[in-house]
Amino acid sequence: MSNNLISANVVGATQTFESPFGRKVVCYADFTASGRAVQKIEDYIQKQVLPLYGNTHTTTSATGNQITAFRHEARHIIAEAVNAKLIDGPNGDSVIFSGSGSTVAINKLVSILGLVPKFGSSNAVIFIGPFEHHSNMLPWRESGAQIVNIPENEEGLVDTCFLERKLKEFAKSILKIGCFSAASNITGLLTDTNALSVLLHRYGALAIYDFASAAPHTVIDMNPVVEGEEKHLVYKDAIFFSGHKFIGGPGTPGVLVLKKKLFSKTSSTSQPGGGTVLYVTVKDHKYLDKNEDREEGGTPDIIGSIRLGLAFRLKQQTGPTEIMRIEREHVQRVRMSLKANKRIVLMGNQDLDQLPIFSFLIRFGNRFLHYNFVCALLNDLFGIQTRGGCACAGPYATSLLGINSSDTQLILKVLTEGLCAFKPGFTRFSLTYFMDDSEIDYILNAIHFVAEHGWKFLSSYRFSMYNATWKHVSELSNLTTRKSLCDLDMDVEISAGPEEDPERDCPASIDAHRIENIKMAHESADTCMRESIACNRGRTSMFNQDGPYPTLRWFLCPDEGLDEAIDEAEMNSLTHAIGPIHPERYRTQRIENNEEEDRVRSRDCYSLAESSMQVRPRRRIRTWISQFSNRIKNNFSSPLKASRHCCDRKACEHLHVK
Repeated sequence: MSNNLISANVVGATQTFESPFGRKVVCYADFTASGRAVQKIEDYIQKQVLPLYGNTHTTTSATGNQITAFRHEARHIIAEAVNAKLIDGPNGDSVIFSGSGSTVAINKLVSILGLVPKFGSSNAVIFIGPFEHHSNMLPWRESGAQIVNIPENEEGLVDTCFLERKLKEFAKSILKIGCFSAASNITGLLTDTNALSVLLHRYGALAIYDFASAAPHTVIDMNPVVEGEEKHLVYKDAIFFSGHKFIGGPGTPGVLVLKKKLFSKTSSTSQPGGGTVLYVTVKDHKYLDKNEDREEGGTPDIIGSIRLGLAFRLKQQTGPTEIMRIEREHVQRVRMSLKANKRIVLMGNQDLDQLPIFSFLIRFGNRFLHYNFVCALLNDLFGIQTRGGCACAGPYATSLLGINSSDTQLILKVLTEGLCAFKPGFTRFSLTYFMDDSEIDYILNAIHFVAEHGWKFLSSYRFSMYNATWKHVSELSNLTTRKSLCDLDMDVEISAGPEEDPERDCPASIDAHRIENIKMAHESADTCMRESIACNRGRTSMFNQDGPYPTLRWFLCPDEGLDEAIDEAEMNSLTHAIGPIHPERYRTQRIENNEEEDRVRSRDCYSLAESSMQVRPRRRIRTWISQFSNRIKNNFSSPLKASRHCCDRKACEHLHVK
């Protein structure tokens, strides 16, 4: 299937939704969070798989026989794709489907290794990398094993020198395990898994990898064939990944692939239950010999595992080498564009090989635009689907954002009080190989627009201090447009067909629609600004100098003093940031060394900003407002509806932050 055909086959490729700024076509840029369904795969499942659906664990009925064969074939497709050897003996590999993604897969692995939570794990040492997702941290922590965190080196990759020192230090430990992300889900940086495997095996440690972010893009090789004296050490002991992140993968299970030698001969199973036993008596039972059967107790995700086999076929048809070639071109395109904008702060080292995963902040004056506000604007103005937060990789995110240890403790205290708005993070978007240049350019143009003009929409939004969500004021008084499972009328005849076409309002030309979105965004920015001037008069900030807010708030608020925003726009300056987020610390490697210096500097900047707001000349502001209003009148021949596109005045008067 060609890239164009894949793009056209994505379910929802022309899906529309109603935003505060009109109807938008979904532009999906959140592939690292989850992939998208493919119509060709879904059609095959509906027409060929579901009609013969039955439970597994039998081959005597037509349905049981066929569905078992489908699932067996899917396992072999995946094994071949990751170069797993489904052979007997300790060097053989097992492919195990494991519930809801990587989280279940790694918990199953921890159990298989006999690391019982809080008991019997004191002799195990786990070396984990700097990029780790929470799912590759918490199960090891809860196991009771000793955790050794391996930091980044000067380039921003795994510090193998530090790792080797620690491997020597813990040489006498009974069980040593190295578990590292094959790629970061924040920056997309790739790990040299072959080199790490050799190093770990040299010192008797297991080499395990989290391929959740990397699996849809890269080569996955359990048993690489290489040259050199240590070629016998390059194999992987285990890998795990989430099926739902693949193109065509939504609704699929996680996968754990591991060496058969890791299964204990004396252990029963990590998941006792139906389908795992050979025979059960009143007092005794015997488990099945085959690892896959023992470890997939209960009725499995049958359709999901079959779907994942088809998703792997789709990936292998293009080939991971070709996928990476295309995506490296995407990476260079994005880097060249975003690095040219001084308001956009890209996370991580932009000179290393990476997947097309990008996390960024947008500067404005001495603060940042909140990541969820940026996501809201990209969604509402352009239909672009992104994600805000720490990407479930808190320690790495903290390092990238340059947050020192003292601020981390203060942030934790505020978060435990329920004020999630202070949670540090960034906006993340991700691309995939079948996206064309025009779609990528549209996403980049939208990000540049938000970087330059996003602040003008602040007063048109309200946000919750408790869950950090941002909503346009028009959405606060209107009924939600979200669909409900209860919308389905079970009594409607099948012949009547669907009640509505979800893509009925898709414009004839997606490209023309995107051009119009950019144009409307510029018009809406000026219109919202004009309305905001009136709405913000006399309003006061929700923040004051009491408590932790002045030192911890790193973002602009909806009711931020408009005068400050106007002056910042005129000066076009990016002063030293107020608050705990300082990405420049990551680049200069001075997070811990300059804590007091930065704290004093931030406090001084905050005081200066507060004092300048109090003494700012009103005449200058009135002149600016007059000039701005005149420009609006001259530029607009058909002004947009204020009730829909601008700040709702009644909402401004009566609605407050939750």
